[in-house]
Amino acid sequence: MIQEGDLVSFRYSITDEHGVLIDTSGAEPVSHICGAHTLVPGLERALVGHLAGERFSVKVPPAYAYGDRLTEDAQLTVPRADLAIIRNREMINRS
Repeated sequence: MIQEGDLVSFRYSITDEHGVLIDTSGAEPVSHICGAHTLVPGLERALVGHLAGERFSVKVPPAYAYGDRLTEDAQLTVPRADLAIIRNREMINRS
């Protein structure tokens, strides 16, 4: 049974309330230490108590995910000159 402190690897798909795919882990699983607070709180709580190999769905309310709406202070403006392009695993600075 998964508990805080366990290293877990899993695949995920995130859909909105209409079933439209928003994000996915793809073919490779992601790894996470349960209780490390690197996931949205609702998903972190949902992992605890499940068994290895178990498939399950969880509905995370906005308050336990990214919030009800985007706020001005949650936005970051990055000047175009500060952006970098990565090609063939080498970072190319635009400046």
